[in-house]
Amino acid sequence: MENGGLASSGSSPLLGSMQEFKLFETQSNFYMIGWNGSGVYRLLKIDRLDASELNRSEDSTAYTKTECYELLKRIHQGNKATGGLKVVTLCYGIIGFIKF
Repeated sequence: MENGGLASSGSSPLLGSMQEFKLFETQSNFYMIGWNGSGVYRLLKIDRLDASELNRSEDSTAYTKTECYELLKRIHQGNKATGGLKVVTLCYGIIGFIKF
């Protein structure tokens, strides 16, 4: 699958709505982690390098909390040379373009 295993297709209806979100950033991407309240975590990757277009990729995998944070550790390790992965904010609702 292209984009490192991230699918760019529509959202999966089986997981319901997300209720809590954490936004992380690297030099080249934003990563939005969504949690649905029953232990299912989802990942949305948003490209920061192309200001003229919104490029996003939704990971089709449903992660557990442990799996999600292991993935974030790997993203951090892979981006260490450019500052790593940093937490931007925690939020409980989003209005706009994000659809899990």
